[in-house]
Amino acid sequence: MYPLKEIQNSRSKGSWAEDQACIYLNQIHYQIIHRNFRCKRGEIDIIALCPEQGLVFIEVKSSANLLAGHPSLWVGAQKIKRIQQSAEVFLLNSCLTFQFIRFDLITLFQTALPESPQIEHFINAFLPEGKNYRIM
Repeated sequence: MYPLKEIQNSRSKGSWAEDQACIYLNQIHYQIIHRNFRCKRGEIDIIALCPEQGLVFIEVKSSANLLAGHPSLWVGAQKIKRIQQSAEVFLLNSCLTFQFIRFDLITLFQTALPESPQIEHFINAFLPEGKNYRIM
């Protein structure tokens, strides 16, 4: 496991954070069905099935410290819009059907123990504007 402060490349930091988020999600019995889904409209870090609830689109944010504010504050309106549009592309191209979808946020930041980042899971972190998704 890599301490977040020691990783220099932002892509590597993001990959490490997503790995940690996937470990956490597996521990709470989510099934990861896609990582780093990319399309012309944007990217979704993790797409997972939540047991008996539906499909979850998950944004992951990480920080080595809180000097720039809590990572949960870094997801603005434009990012939410891109996640929404990417989710729509995923759903249109998927042969799967889902009664419920949800948009979550997972944040990680460094603690005194580098191998144990603090993980926070914000369920239903945002609902993209203008959509009537049936929320879990």
